[in-house]
Formats: sequence, C-alpha cells, structure tokens
Amino acid sequence: MLNEYLEFAKYQKSEETEKVSLNNVIKDVIEKYGIKLPPAAKTVLARGSSETPKAGDPRLKRASVRLIVTPQEALEAAAKVAREAAVEPIILSDSIEGESRDVAQVHAAIARQIAERGQPWPAPCVLLSGGETTVTFNGNGSGGPNSEFLLSLLLALDGASKIYALACDTDGIDGSEANAGAIIG
Repeated sequence: MLNEYLEFAKYQKSEETEKVSLNNVIKDVIEKYGIKLPPAAKTVLARGSSETPKAGDPRLKRASVRLIVTPQEALEAAAKVAREAAVEPIILSDSIEGESRDVAQVHAAIARQIAERGQPWPAPCVLLSGGETTVTFNGNGSGGPNSEFLLSLLLALDGASKIYALACDTDGIDGSEANAGAIIG
C-alpha cells in the first residue's frame, strides 16, 4: 500500500496537478502493480464521484477558505507568552522544512550551544520555529513529524541538562496520530 501511496504522491506534487485526474492516477497504480479490484471499487471509479474538484468547478463556487492564524502569528503569540514568563523568545523561522530527524539535529546543536556556552543567545531562552517537516517511513511505524522530531532531538541532546522541548501542530494532529505532538522535560 505504501508504494501505491508514493505513486499517487508523485502525481500530486507534479506541476501538471490540475490536468491529472484521480481516476487516471488510480488506474495507473492499479495497472502497474496488478491490483485486482472488487466490483464495487470498479463501479466507484467508473462513476468518477471520488474525483478531486479542480479550479472553476461549480461545486467550489460557494466555498471559502479562512486562515485563522498564520504560522508567524502563532510563533509571535508563543513569544509573547515567553516574554511574560521573563524568558527571551528566539523565533528561528516560520517556514522550516526537511526531514524531522534532520531538523531536530540542528535544533539540538543550537540548544546545546546555548546551554553550554551561552551562544548565540544567553540562557534562559526559548527557541521557536514552525514549518512543515516530514517523516520517511522505512518499514512499519506510526507517529508524526512532531513525535519523530522530539525522539531525534532527545537522541541528539544525548542527556544534555536544562533543555526542554515541545513539538506540536496548530491543527491538533501529529501526522496520523490522535495527538498534537510530544514533550521532553
């Protein structure tokens, strides 16, 4: 199933996304992997009712999107709480991307430099960052980017003291899990 998902993800990330139909993607994956579909699944695909609406679709005419808070605004709100607690907030970025484990190693290196040497900022301070990190699964597993980030951070900190961490999602869901993230401390 993972291979099929990865095939679909390639279509979603292409520049031709608006020209690609979900049914064609599914058909390509089914053919490539020789998947035998039950009759009910074939009927649903033939009907096309699962197709993702494209720009200009009449079903989207009354739809609207409202951004409640931007990533930067969320970080600024967290910074305000830190200042009120007399802790210096350091906003690193609101658009960090990459593998969660790699991003965690960089954050750990910064946190250790602060804790051990008072550089580039003196302790106590709080490092704030946002963005969209990813997790590449190798084999079976569960969890999301925040859990992966904190587990990797914990390993990279290697027992360093006086460093605490929280990784959470503003949408309340960490990947496929029923939690928003995790905490070290």
